[in-house]
Amino acid sequence: MGKMLQYMTWEEAKETFKGTKMAIIPTGSTEQHGPHLPLGTDFLVADYFAKKVAEKADVVVTPVVSVGFAHYHTCFEGTLSVNPDVLSSYIQGIVDSLISYGITHILFINGHGGNIE
Repeated sequence: MGKMLQYMTWEEAKETFKGTKMAIIPTGSTEQHGPHLPLGTDFLVADYFAKKVAEKADVVVTPVVSVGFAHYHTCFEGTLSVNPDVLSSYIQGIVDSLISYGITHILFINGHGGNIE
């Protein structure tokens, strides 16, 4: 069964990385989705699906990347956005860390179209 990295101790993580070669990085955005949905809709959905996959597979799930590129929604209060190059560099850092622990396969579950670039 999959494991959520943020709930492990470093010793548990060390053992987990010995037993799996795959990690999931859920990504999303904090932005408006009309007056009826929370600002976290994109990242909450991605995180949910990552956890569901982890229930069926032997994978590590990283903490969700909850802020993406959403500059076009910043006219709505509460929307957070980072430039695509900052987002890319941030995610590359996460990937590099996982590779250093022996992860060879990474699945991105993306809940936000603005992160596709």
